[in-house]
Amino acid sequence: LKKIDIKNLYYSKPLSKDLSYLKKKNDSSVVLLIGNLRSTFMVNSLIELSNNLIYGLKKIKKNYDFKIRIVGKFKPSSEIQKKMKFNWIKFTGWVKNSDLEYKNAKYLFTLNTYALSARTKIIEAMSCGTIVLTYENNIKGILQNMRNNNNILIAKNSDMFIRQFEMILKNPKLQKKISLNARKICKKYYNPSTIIKKNIDLILKK
Repeated sequence: LKKIDIKNLYYSKPLSKDLSYLKKKNDSSVVLLIGNLRSTFMVNSLIELSNNLIYGLKKIKKNYDFKIRIVGKFKPSSEIQKKMKFNWIKFTGWVKNSDLEYKNAKYLFTLNTYALSARTKIIEAMSCGTIVLTYENNIKGILQNMRNNNNILIAKNSDMFIRQFEMILKNPKLQKKISLNARKICKKYYNPSTIIKKNIDLILKK
């Protein structure tokens, strides 16, 4: 077998799902968080949401209409449920078709502050034009083609995350730009078929 420098391989594990066939609801105001609520990724995300973001989101909610939809099997801790007991935050539990969740969401939050398990969700959301807000740890070193305020929104800390979210809510033109660019970049760089082909070409290259 030919020796391949792992650094040259295209990001491909796990492969994301291509959701580009979905047509978005333009009037949506839904923010989506999705994943197994007992996974490290979602536990960390819910802690970040309930401890560091909820106060800022409550302030934004006074001026902008949005709803947070948290999708995934199992229930969060009673402490987290208590901190997020608002009529604009809903824990749905397990759903049969997660594709519809991406279709109906305007935004995806990946709130884990460690670089764990968020990348497939980011790519899947972007492939159908969902606007992703995430922390830089989920992007750095792997998703090099992601550009802040161009095809995604990337925050360094919770204060910046809140500022980014408020900014995008008040700017319909930027919403449209990021949604469109997200679809384009996923098609060009992160489409599963494209990734597989590029890696095969790299392995077979003499």
